[in-house]
Amino acid sequence: MWSNCQTYSLTAVQTRRLPLLLIILAISLLSAPQATLRIDPSLSADQVAIARLKRANDLYQASRRAAAYVDGLANIEGDIMLVMMEALTVRYLILARRAPDALPVLGSTIKRAQAYGLHRQSRSIGTLPKEDEQERRLVWRCVHVDGYI
Repeated sequence: MWSNCQTYSLTAVQTRRLPLLLIILAISLLSAPQATLRIDPSLSADQVAIARLKRANDLYQASRRAAAYVDGLANIEGDIMLVMMEALTVRYLILARRAPDALPVLGSTIKRAQAYGLHRQSRSIGTLPKEDEQERRLVWRCVHVDGYI
């Protein structure tokens, strides 16, 4: 993805992965060392936590905006990246202590995964390569387990 950033010509596949990348970065900011985030070391622990959460929240918001853009793109069949992005968004909201906000996202994650047919065995939807079948199974397991948390 980063190889084309100098030319500003991202392909559709790279654009589809942007929401997933942003939510992964948001989650990683919640546990990154203070020196990595370049937060002033003279701040109190509460101020550091607030600054860390603000930066993570900015990436979370960017991920949601990118997901809305990708959802609006034409020619997108079932995109497993958006399912993973929503599942990780649920985890981010729980880690950021915003669990009430996570419930609607969890519902839409499960609905999206079912709409893409992730809950079906591959023999009912046709033959798929082993890697794709395994990926679908793992993503469905991730979504299904998050539903019980």
